[in-house]
Amino acid sequence: MRILRFCHLLGFVSCFLFLVSCSQDSKVPVLPEGEQEVTGLLLPADISPVRRGSHVLEQDGIVVTYIETPSVALMPHNGNTLTLKGVFEHNTDPTDLPVFVVSELVEVIATHRSVHIEPYSLSLSIPLSWERTPENGEIAFTDPAVSQSVLRIERRSASSLAAPASLIVDGKPALQTTDEETGVVTVTIQQTDTRQIVLVTSVSQEGLTVDAWQRILDSVSFKRQQSSSSSQKSLGELTGIPCGGPAGVLCPTNYYCEVVDTSDDVGVCVKVEGEDVEE
Repeated sequence: MRILRFCHLLGFVSCFLFLVSCSQDSKVPVLPEGEQEVTGLLLPADISPVRRGSHVLEQDGIVVTYIETPSVALMPHNGNTLTLKGVFEHNTDPTDLPVFVVSELVEVIATHRSVHIEPYSLSLSIPLSWERTPENGEIAFTDPAVSQSVLRIERRSASSLAAPASLIVDGKPALQTTDEETGVVTVTIQQTDTRQIVLVTSVSQEGLTVDAWQRILDSVSFKRQQSSSSSQKSLGELTGIPCGGPAGVLCPTNYYCEVVDTSDDVGVCVKVEGEDVEE
């Protein structure tokens, strides 16, 4: 299966040479040498303390390689199709899918756009075709293809979730429920100690796929309130910012992610002692 997925990335001719070279060792793939360009849908990878790769690249619904980079900001492009330049390297387990180390973002083939909802201090990425529409005083987005609201966002006053959190959204505990009859999915996020943000899809999975919904959730971010003094902090004072979690948020250079919640791999960035942070 891993060989077939990697062949999907390399193409027919390269795949033939790849399979021949693998005949001597069917477990460890021989990777293309030198700088390469790959194109695919960028998605966050599951967090692993061993495996390399903060993201994956998907082509036609198939994950073809892990992605990592020391220099290119990938998080803002989750859910978009990208062309990336870099080199292939073996993963920690050489028999696993390889990791593509990105040196340059060549092109962003946008399928989504970022929207900021100021009253809720909330940002998220939605498909380009969606339009914002008023709906009973709530924030709503409509897909012209189905001529009805596909996402509603509202704010509630509440101090706790109705049940234990089932996921983490931008470091916040959240609860996802599904109406089995209608297919409507509701995600309630505990934004603060007294306030919740509720995201509701108002069509069944035929209108909004599970993958598309997950990409929207992965893109959700909340604006952190900063005091006048904290807004002037330099990168040398970033200890404590959230990291890890389902989205695999990375820390700045010279920081590491210290896990504080092992169930969801959520942590905070801690400065490496003796290291100076690059401005």
